[in-house]
Amino acid sequence: MSSIVSIAIGQCGISIQEKQWITLLQEYGIDECGIINKLENDKKLDSYFYEVKENVYKPRALFTDLDDHRINSLQSASLKQLFQGVPTVYSIDGSHNLFARGMYSVGSELKDEIQNQITYLLEQCDSVDSIQIQNSLYGGTGSGLGGLIYDILNEVAPQYITNNLVQYPDLSTQSQMTLEIYNNILGQNKQAHLTLILPFCNQNIQFLNDGSYKIQKQKGFDNINNVISQIHPLITSGSRYHGSINASTRKICTNIIPFPRLKHMSMICLPLNYYKQKQQTQLDYIEMIHDSVNQEYSFFSKDTFRILCSHHMIRGVDIHQEEIESEYNKLYRSNNIFATNWIPNSCSISYCNVPCQYNSKLIFSIISNYNICRHFEKYTQQYSQLFRRKAYLHYYLQEGMDEMEFTEAESNINDVICDYQASGYYENVVEEDNHDDDDQYMLNYFD
Repeated sequence: MSSIVSIAIGQCGISIQEKQWITLLQEYGIDECGIINKLENDKKLDSYFYEVKENVYKPRALFTDLDDHRINSLQSASLKQLFQGVPTVYSIDGSHNLFARGMYSVGSELKDEIQNQITYLLEQCDSVDSIQIQNSLYGGTGSGLGGLIYDILNEVAPQYITNNLVQYPDLSTQSQMTLEIYNNILGQNKQAHLTLILPFCNQNIQFLNDGSYKIQKQKGFDNINNVISQIHPLITSGSRYHGSINASTRKICTNIIPFPRLKHMSMICLPLNYYKQKQQTQLDYIEMIHDSVNQEYSFFSKDTFRILCSHHMIRGVDIHQEEIESEYNKLYRSNNIFATNWIPNSCSISYCNVPCQYNSKLIFSIISNYNICRHFEKYTQQYSQLFRRKAYLHYYLQEGMDEMEFTEAESNINDVICDYQASGYYENVVEEDNHDDDDQYMLNYFD
């Protein structure tokens, strides 16, 4: 059985992962102390958990932070007995919302301990399905310490799938963090060695939940974390449970990442609360299929989807495989969505016959959308406005950064944008011109 190692970074990552373990306990029938009766449970537990003694399980997880407040709260939470003995690495110095403190001055003091804990967790696995990371690129911990952990994983585990569920800033709303755009670009630059990146914006998920972009204090964040915490268990459900056509994390990545740097995906998970607004008493796969490629339900960018390739995971009961595949084929061949036609079978589908605890029917879509680069263009525009004036730069330089790192980060993100734009250019070439010279241009571009 392939195992999954989870790494939570900073307040955002820890909050998401705490909710995730509640979901997994319910799925596997484990109580809050980690105790299970094997006679009543035949599910494979070795994926997310390891057995410490007979019928007692602990999460394969690591919690890291540059502040002890969120770490200490785990010891007083409802799952405190479950998390007892789970590795935690933290500082009490704080990040002060600076990428440089997480990556260099404060984070570097924790590097050896973090590396040892990650190595230990991986050595306990017979086979590794993937390494899952949860963090935010808003503050100094998620971006800086997150960047440090990205580098550590590239050193000690370059052969494994690294799957990053990460919160990106939403520039359409006013933020109270002046330096978030620096942190975001510098953190994105460190994601170069990751396999799969799943970005989300809090405001988009909040809107899907209750029709408003305004987050209602702690209750609002709890609702968002409840949604986001389902994502990683959904991605791995094909590896953990039976299905007529299963897909491991590696297989999903192979299908949806045609070029090395085009690994930022749009996510859609249905149903969400908007189905309650439709007052549906019974969920319909056909309607969910059409909504599963609708950018209005995206967790990140709501720019019009221009789909390079996609993977749709169908999980639940009463799955009629032929009907679902037929509907997706009709949808992708219609004019209702813009999907590439130069990648054969660009729409892949997998099935898991074990339903979620909270929904008997569910569709989770991961979409490679080359219009996602418009979001990155907005980031680089704001970044350039600050950087060309050297605004706030001294705070980062005081913590050990070099100015060249800012230039390198901006250049690398612009390269990612160019790759996405080039994939869109290729689409236009195939549809309109189909010139051999243009095809050769694309081959040279990605060489």
